[in-house]
Amino acid sequence: MTMPAQDFSLLAHTVASIVTRGSLAFSGFYFGRQFQKLKNTLLAGEWYILGVSASVGIIVALDPAKPIVWLWDYFDAFSRLLGVPLIATIGLMAVTHQVRLSKWQEVILFAASLIAALLFYTLDITAPIREPVYLVTCLGFGVYVFTLVRHVFLADRKWEAWMLLAALALYFYITPLDHYYFLPNTDAAILLNDDAVAHVGWAFLYAAIFFAYRAIAAVDASVRGHTTACASVSGRAD
Repeated sequence: MTMPAQDFSLLAHTVASIVTRGSLAFSGFYFGRQFQKLKNTLLAGEWYILGVSASVGIIVALDPAKPIVWLWDYFDAFSRLLGVPLIATIGLMAVTHQVRLSKWQEVILFAASLIAALLFYTLDITAPIREPVYLVTCLGFGVYVFTLVRHVFLADRKWEAWMLLAALALYFYITPLDHYYFLPNTDAAILLNDDAVAHVGWAFLYAAIFFAYRAIAAVDASVRGHTTACASVSGRAD
């Protein structure tokens, strides 16, 4: 007994959605844990939220009628509006500008951002401006991450720098997807459709950001260690 073509196409799309959204879930949870080990709570927290969001997206792929789709949309709105553009940017500034918030400041930032995103997502008055705002905030984050490439090159970590550049190129391409233009034949394509390409692209970028961050942090730690050693030697000489 053969499966009807329509049923096979639906199954293939569902499997593709699970795999591609799963790639973002893995990137969020795994690299969120790695950021946690590096004691960057802001990046760890946002990466975990990305992982949760993608995991909810997998559930939605299995059953689009589930009420949990609202939660998926909310987490997506949060990450596009404030999670990635604001929280992740401040988290990355720990290595680019030596900016670190206190634990209470981090808690307040997350709480305020979650509430602000909820209001922005639910209030009718924001509906006409949501998509343009998401586009601006996401592109703004991309511009900031582009400046991160310079720091990685200065750290003489070319592999991480080129990886980040490749991820950024894909990110700038997929950011307007589904809102301002679409991939050709996106409704019929199993892998080369808007949803699949976007999730894989995001997973790639958030992984590349971790490797870039770790490279810069390692060089900074080495410099601080060298400075401390020189100061210690100088003190003994005096």
